[in-house]
Amino acid sequence: MKRNEKFALMKKNKTVKKNSYKEKKHRRKKHPLLAIILFVFFAVVIFAFLITLPVFKINNVSVSGNDLLSQDEVLRLANIPVGENIFLFRFDNAKKKLMNLPVLKKVSFLRRFPSSVVIKVVERKVAVVCVIENQSLILDDEGVVMNPEGIMAVGVSFPDITDLPVINGLDKSWFEGGLELRSDIGGEILNMLAEFKTLVLPKKLRIDISEKNNAKLLVDDIISIKLGELNGLSQKVKVFENIYSKIKDRKYDIEYVDVSVPMFPVVEFKD
Repeated sequence: MKRNEKFALMKKNKTVKKNSYKEKKHRRKKHPLLAIILFVFFAVVIFAFLITLPVFKINNVSVSGNDLLSQDEVLRLANIPVGENIFLFRFDNAKKKLMNLPVLKKVSFLRRFPSSVVIKVVERKVAVVCVIENQSLILDDEGVVMNPEGIMAVGVSFPDITDLPVINGLDKSWFEGGLELRSDIGGEILNMLAEFKTLVLPKKLRIDISEKNNAKLLVDDIISIKLGELNGLSQKVKVFENIYSKIKDRKYDIEYVDVSVPMFPVVEFKD
């Protein structure tokens, strides 16, 4: 065999071996990819089969966190059908219906596998009563009306409101959409009442703001406090606290306490 022919044959053999190596390498690459595809496919099939088993059908719905609102009313409004798949059922519509209730602040749904659902509610806390046009509106500490006319749920039971602080003199126009007291008007008042209850521990509180520049606070139907303008109320409460600690033994003899100018408080006693 001539030298040139021998060289050409060797070169051809190298090319064949190289191509064979590439083909084997390509096949090795395809096998893992195929295995992954098959694994994912069978995993999806198995998962789809498992979640459709009868054991994952909802057969129990309970409620937690409710005090003002009855469990029956929560279940009625949520209307979660027994027999629905616990994985596939969406709670969006149920949540929307429940959040329309003014007494509720937050609603969440917890899946308890394999077949139970817990409706967890957070209710608003009763804070004050506002008397407007012979109607008693119950507000929480954020000024939200908890018992608006025409939106009340059937199963709501409020505690005795006679022990709640009362706000007189509010105008109906101060409520946004009739559902929430405007923060620029009610925010400081609500904070002041909450702070006052903590500092002085009165049994009854009544604030009259029918005259914006001459607000008055009545404590336990005994002590009248002149607040003046509806600003700086927190400071005025602290001034009263300092005074009250010194005169509380004579509270039945007090005509009024004037803290409208916090730097110069006045205590007037009865004759």
